[in-house]
Amino acid sequence: MTRFREARLLWPTLLSVLGLAILVSLGSWQMRRLAWKEARIEKVLERANSAPVSLEAVQGLATATLKEDSADAIEFMRVSLKGRFHHDREFHVWSPGKAGPAWSVITPLALSVPLGSAGVTPLTTVLVIRGTVPDTKKAPATRSAGNPDGEVEFVGRVRLGHVGAFSSVENTEKNEWYELDMDGMRKVFAMGLADGPPAGGPGNRVASVARYYIEAETATGGPQGPQPDLSKVNLTNRHLEYALTWYGLAVTLFGVYLAFAVSRLRQCR
Repeated sequence: MTRFREARLLWPTLLSVLGLAILVSLGSWQMRRLAWKEARIEKVLERANSAPVSLEAVQGLATATLKEDSADAIEFMRVSLKGRFHHDREFHVWSPGKAGPAWSVITPLALSVPLGSAGVTPLTTVLVIRGTVPDTKKAPATRSAGNPDGEVEFVGRVRLGHVGAFSSVENTEKNEWYELDMDGMRKVFAMGLADGPPAGGPGNRVASVARYYIEAETATGGPQGPQPDLSKVNLTNRHLEYALTWYGLAVTLFGVYLAFAVSRLRQCR
């Protein structure tokens, strides 16, 4: 212990132990995240291969799970939909890809049969992620042949909105969004319903729009309409890589400290 103090290793040792504890903790946290992500991927794959259910079933489950902050219980469920698109009210979300600048088209769908019960605001609209279009086809008028006027019926997957802490702010005047901002889109769409159904204040109008998206599995407007990109359903899983990185840094720190300590102790002989 005397040599240890003479080598002035107290603070380097304390700091190294603290650093090792932090690095090992981060690695262990990533391993827990790995287990969570693997279970989630398994659930997504199971749902993606399951038979589609009715929107009423999804809505019933969503009403319960969203209140419990466990909305992932419905994400990626396959659902059958029928209704008419509000092409004049579609949203554009920045979604560049390998082919260049592009936009994801999200179009409100007026349900053929609204969902609801007595005393509850009926669900009349669902925001549908129809697919992507190149920047040159952003305006609906440039792809009118791919925007069906009549009733459409298709199968889609439930998706949840997400707004990151460092996301760019949407430009509602230009209809340019940068995240799947569910709350923002519901409010913007509901503002256009001020003179129409459902009756009541702004809260009722917003409540008439589902609190989740439906991502179409097939093109709802043929080859001239937005094209679905279901590859985004595949969840990335790099937690093992991150865990090994933290553990590797811990081993490196220990090796550096050990070499430093041995060198100092030799100098104090």
